[in-house]
Amino acid sequence: MAKLPANLIVKPHRPGRNRLLALGLVLVLLILAYGIFEFGRLRGGYNLVASHNELVQRDREIARLNRQLAQERDRLVLLQTSGDIDSEAYQKIEQRLQVLQGTIQEQAESLAFYKGIISPEDGVAGLKVQKFEVIPGPESGQFLVKLVLIQAKDHGLRVTGIVDLSIDGRSQGETASLDLNDLLPGSTAAETLGFSFRYFQELEILVVLPADFEPETVNVEVRPKGRSARTIRHAFEWQVG
Repeated sequence: MAKLPANLIVKPHRPGRNRLLALGLVLVLLILAYGIFEFGRLRGGYNLVASHNELVQRDREIARLNRQLAQERDRLVLLQTSGDIDSEAYQKIEQRLQVLQGTIQEQAESLAFYKGIISPEDGVAGLKVQKFEVIPGPESGQFLVKLVLIQAKDHGLRVTGIVDLSIDGRSQGETASLDLNDLLPGSTAAETLGFSFRYFQELEILVVLPADFEPETVNVEVRPKGRSARTIRHAFEWQVG
């Protein structure tokens, strides 16, 4: 039998242990990467844990208000069925019911709005038109068009761009369409709405309609900047709130 050199070191071959060490190193790197990512989002104003906690808190508040609303309704039923009705107490309970219902509605709308940003129902990330409405302006023929844009799920980068709109309808019995040059007397389309945000932004513009124009549809075009950006187009029915 050949004699082994004195300086030879024999190490056992353990492929399983090496694989476990490599896997552990990968897990550590993934955890560190996620931690750095979350830290960056926190520095940028977004905290996943805080956002989730906010939604949970709003859910709990709505549940608490609903319980309180049920109690007030029970008291109202007791007063209605009682032979001796205290009209003043009855009115106070009715007022509290109205306030509670309004508060619950506001909380529910707020909750739905934030859920749409953090976790949209369709699961689709990106730029969206979350809300559209038209309200009367300060003078006859003037209307305030309001838009709420959101960036669902993906909030890593700020989205910027412009919004353009036109209104289709009828004038003197014939089909007609008005663009921004027509809707902003004395102005130009250079005043197109601009946006820049990470989570959401509310935009509004005061438009003036000719006296003989009957609006039917508002065409909204959201054009984000960037090579891979996708233009969003929506047609909303003209309804004044």
